[in-house]
Amino acid sequence: MKICTLFALLLVAGITASAENFDSFYPMGQPLDSVKAAQNPPKEYHVQIAFNGGYAFRTARFSNDISSDYKAYLKKLMQGFDYGASIRFNIKNGITLGLHYDQFSSSNSAYVYTYDDEGNYYEGPISNVHSITFIGVSLGALTANSQNGRHMLNVEALAGYLGYKDGVEEFGYKYTLSGKTMGLGLGLGYDFRITQHVAIGAEASYYIGALSKVTYDDGTHTEVIDLGNSKEGLQRFNIKAGIRFYL
Repeated sequence: MKICTLFALLLVAGITASAENFDSFYPMGQPLDSVKAAQNPPKEYHVQIAFNGGYAFRTARFSNDISSDYKAYLKKLMQGFDYGASIRFNIKNGITLGLHYDQFSSSNSAYVYTYDDEGNYYEGPISNVHSITFIGVSLGALTANSQNGRHMLNVEALAGYLGYKDGVEEFGYKYTLSGKTMGLGLGLGYDFRITQHVAIGAEASYYIGALSKVTYDDGTHTEVIDLGNSKEGLQRFNIKAGIRFYL
């Protein structure tokens, strides 16, 4: 009998706490009429708009043919800043269709001493400024993970255009390498709704794609280069945070 009484008291305390949390989610002047109202989620959103920024790193493997010094140079180039924006439409019951823009940027430079295949000596600066752009669509689920609607979870699959551009300078000689392919991705996110319409959130995503051809352009000459089996892997992992608007 004592156990049942204790259980009942804990249950009433839990319901009361939920009611208080839900009530604090809305502006003053909208009190809850009953405990039952506290168990109902907030009004269903129609659109979520998100702006993000954060860190990303590419995960493609290096060729065994490159030197350890050049590999160290490339490792720094493989990580950089990532930013983007998205809009997700709630089709039905939290199932979403989205539009996404995501930009990865990084750069590196060094002063090097080297010999070419014929034994000629070279000395001077090298630099790379490159970017990878994703523009695509998503299909996912963005739903409340609590009764008061503050906690939102998002899982989605993405597909779209993946573009690559690398501005290169080697010993005073400048050229650009560029290419495009189809990209696929997976995303997982969490939002904390500060108010009914504004939230802060974080998300992680992983994109895959590979270039089989690149376009070389030095300003006077343009050439398409077939990479053969040495494809340029564009896969990368992103960790970002930002602000969301639920409308």
